[in-house]
Amino acid sequence: MRRVNTDWLISVDDHIVEGPDVWTRRLPAKFHDVCPRVTRLPDGQDVWSYEDVRWGVAGVSAVIGRDKDDWSLAPVNYDSVHPSCYDPTARIETMNIAGILAQTNFPTFPRFCGQVFMEAKDKELALLCVQAWNDHILEDWCGQYPGRFLPLAMIPMWDAELAAKEGRRAIEKGARGIMFSENAASLGLPSIHNHDGYWEPLFELANETGLPLCMHIGSSSKIPTTAPDAPSIIQVGGGPVINAIQTLWDWLFSGLFFEYSNLKVVLSEGQIGWMPYMLEWMDHTLDRQRWAREGDFNADYSAGQYTSRARTRKIVDPDITPSMLFRDHVFGCIMDDPVGIANIERIGIDNVMFETDFPHSDGSWPDCLTLAHQQLAPLGEEGMYKVMVGNASRVFQFTPAEPPKIPASV
Repeated sequence: MRRVNTDWLISVDDHIVEGPDVWTRRLPAKFHDVCPRVTRLPDGQDVWSYEDVRWGVAGVSAVIGRDKDDWSLAPVNYDSVHPSCYDPTARIETMNIAGILAQTNFPTFPRFCGQVFMEAKDKELALLCVQAWNDHILEDWCGQYPGRFLPLAMIPMWDAELAAKEGRRAIEKGARGIMFSENAASLGLPSIHNHDGYWEPLFELANETGLPLCMHIGSSSKIPTTAPDAPSIIQVGGGPVINAIQTLWDWLFSGLFFEYSNLKVVLSEGQIGWMPYMLEWMDHTLDRQRWAREGDFNADYSAGQYTSRARTRKIVDPDITPSMLFRDHVFGCIMDDPVGIANIERIGIDNVMFETDFPHSDGSWPDCLTLAHQQLAPLGEEGMYKVMVGNASRVFQFTPAEPPKIPASV
């Protein structure tokens, strides 16, 4: 692997705010009245229209160039959205300012794993929309700037066979990972535990290529909170971490890593500070809760009875702890996580990558490189390089471009 110094970083979690013509420019004219498109209402508000649904552009999805006190969920017009949110040339300029050598791009309008298209009525059109999004990223963004964007493939989540087919098509065109849901069951789809092997075509593709499934927080379309009347900050701040915790439990006790030895998953924007304790507790659970290792139990305590059902897939191995499985198959992402960095050896320094979450309100732009240097300094030069560049290059099988000749501002 070609070495890149720590004057630059690779970010594995960023977003585009799709330009108004992404789909109308790529789809046949007969779909232009129903495919995703931006229209301006009589009151002057821009909205995304798709089939019979309308959405505004959330302000917190595009905060670049605006003061923190002005950030909110209130919709914004494209006139006030910074061009770097939807234009690759403008994006490169903002990346150079912050020392970002390469970055991924999750979607905005389709949501984090394309849920909008999964919910659509016309699945033929929905598939064309998924393909158009992939081609937009692979051709309009990556094609113009090779090695500066680390592309992820969107898949038609409603059909696992189609998902594998589109994933392979995108990978053959240059995609370096596949977007997946943190909890497909919350979307009304079969879970990763499905006894009929619903997701097998996709898992086989990921296992064959060694490219990761990337699960962004919120990709289950469900963010937990404590009560319907709880303050929003509880849901926004705590909910995503709860989802990430549940996702890690789901995968490490799914048995999939025993069946697919080359399968890898990335918990995008999940942070890592909670991981050392959770991995320790998983190992504890495997040892102490031995009665739950092999099957599922339905207890009728009043009658003193229970029934059990064995799993068709081996879900645990007493000799391979969850923390051991984690090292070979799961990767966490950090943006601002000094607690995680202080305990990184308990996770595995090879299992952590950096992110900037551009252009969201959680993001660190334009101070991305400064923050990375400050928080990762205790790891030493080699450790910093792994988290900032090396691990992403290895996990995504990605070769970044040479750094620009003009040094990044830091």
